[in-house]
Amino acid sequence: IWVQNNQIKLWLDILLVDLNDPYNLAKDVTKIGHWGTGDVEVNLENDGQLEQVMQLISQAYQQTV
Repeated sequence: IWVQNNQIKLWLDILLVDLNDPYNLAKDVTKIGHWGTGDVEVNLENDGQLEQVMQLISQAYQQTV
């Protein structure tokens, strides 16, 4: 997780094809240099997106369990 002035950027350890993202919040960063260990980047830009981002986080977590 990287907290910035106008957003929170986080990386999920899940393949983009395995992620159900109806709001298109996730971005494939496999070939882009980035911080974090996952290859799916999600930006939380406002509190209205919090529930949607948490759903993505939950999917990545459930895949590892």
